[in-house]
Amino acid sequence: MLAENVKPSVRLQNSSRFRVRQRYPTKLQWDALRKHQSNFMELETFLQLWQVSHKELAQICLCSVDTVERWFVTTHNNRKPTIYHKLCLSLANKLWINLLSQEGS
Repeated sequence: MLAENVKPSVRLQNSSRFRVRQRYPTKLQWDALRKHQSNFMELETFLQLWQVSHKELAQICLCSVDTVERWFVTTHNNRKPTIYHKLCLSLANKLWINLLSQEGS
């Protein structure tokens, strides 16, 4: 594979320009995370706001199209989106709304 033949640059790895300083999250950052975690988006709410296909939902939620299709089945074999999927929907919604507001500025 091509990626296997690529050797990392020692110069870039040792450069202070590329070092990331590890730090502890602030209270504000913890509060923002907790607020976001309590606002997981339900599938129905997301679909009221955005017109997307099952394939696109699978891309957003990082799952298979089969998984998404099981969310819409009305038999006893249906599944519901997990908290992880709801987090993905919430993040996509926030990102898209922020991008829309920036375009309108």
